[in-house]
Amino acid sequence: MRLLRSCANPANLLGAGKRDAHGIAATARQKIAIFMSRKAEAMADDQKDDPSGEPPSWVPNNDDSAWIDAARAHHVQQKGQRAAALAGATLGAVTAIAQSSKIIVLAHGALLIPEAKVPEGILVKTYADVWLQLARELGNDWTKAFNLSDREWEEMLAGAFKRDKFDEVILTPRSGDHGRDVIAFRKPMVGSIRILASMKAYSPSNTVPRSHVDEMLGVLTREPGGTKALIATTSDFAPDLFAAPGLKQLVHGKVELMNGAKLQQWLKELIQDS
Repeated sequence: MRLLRSCANPANLLGAGKRDAHGIAATARQKIAIFMSRKAEAMADDQKDDPSGEPPSWVPNNDDSAWIDAARAHHVQQKGQRAAALAGATLGAVTAIAQSSKIIVLAHGALLIPEAKVPEGILVKTYADVWLQLARELGNDWTKAFNLSDREWEEMLAGAFKRDKFDEVILTPRSGDHGRDVIAFRKPMVGSIRILASMKAYSPSNTVPRSHVDEMLGVLTREPGGTKALIATTSDFAPDLFAAPGLKQLVHGKVELMNGAKLQQWLKELIQDS
C-alpha cells in the first residue's frame, strides 16, 4: 500500500492570477490526473492481496480528501499487521526448525543412576537405559554429538566408564571440579588404576589446544593416587599440539588423548552386545 505523501485539491488550483484561464484549467486537469493515477495504483496494490477485484472496504466512494485520510490510516494499520505477521512467521519458523531438527533434549541426570554423594561429587551406580539408546545413536550418527550440552557429555563419559566395568565412577560437580569432570577407579589383580578424565564438548571447527594438555598434566601431578589422565573431545586436537619441546614424551603413558573419532569408536565397542 503506497502512502500518498501529497495530493492536490482542485479548488486550490483555481486561485486568482494573471495567467491564462485555459492554462489554469489545463494545470488543474493534469494534477487531478496525477492524483487519480496514484490513487488507482495504491488501490491496485491492495487488490493484489484480494484477487476478487473489489475495492478495499476502507476506501470512501466519493470524497477524495476522506480517501486520503483513510489511505494514511490504513497504511499505518497495514505496517503494524505486517510487522506482527513477520514476528509470528519468524517464531513459527524457529519452532518448526527446533521440532524437525531431531535435537535430543535430556533432563539433567537422565543418563545416570546415582548411588551416593561423596566428597568429590556423585558416585555413579550405573547408567540409565537412555544412555544406551543415546550411545547407539551416536555410534550411527556423530553429528548428534554436537547437540548435547557440556554436562550431558560429562554424563556420557561417566556412563562409558561404568559400561567399561570400572569399579567406581564419580561425576564431579559442574563447578569446582579441579580440572577433572570424571574420576574412574579400577581394582585389577595387582595395584589399582585411577583415571582423571576431562570432557571437551566442542564443535567440529573448535579443536582442543595445547594449554588443556598442560593443564591435565598439572592435575595428574597434584592428584593423590592419580595414575593416568584422559582428555576426550567431540572434535579433535590442535595440529600443533606437540610443537612444544618434550611434550610428546611427557604425555606418553600419562595423558590419553581421545578425539571424536576414537570416542565414537569406544561407544560403539561398549554397546556391541546390547
